Amino acid sequence: MLGSREPITYRVLDSTRINMLALSYRKREILKFIVSEHVQTASPVASSTVARSTNLKASPATIRNEMVALEEDGYIHRPHVSAGGVPSDRGYRQFVASLDPDATLHP
Repeated sequence: MLGSREPITYRVLDSTRINMLALSYRKREILKFIVSEHVQTASPVASSTVARSTNLKASPATIRNEMVALEEDGYIHRPHVSAGGVPSDRGYRQFVASLDPDATLHP
């Protein structure tokens, strides 16, 4: 019937989910926050924002070190050394892989 839509269910490949598990808990949480914040603001996300807005109980310096590792692994990039993080394609893919694979999307 035209106009009515059934909910669409998406499943994420297990290998993609395994890659996300290779990141430490702290890196996963930082990446999730950076992606979510960047989607909302379209701006690089600063380590101080991550430290202030998450429950990681880590200093901005510790967050910066983790962001350097995420950048080296290709999950984020920074427009310049003192800039915040911006998710890369790989970062967005990992974020999507971390979502509930059984979630139902409604139009």
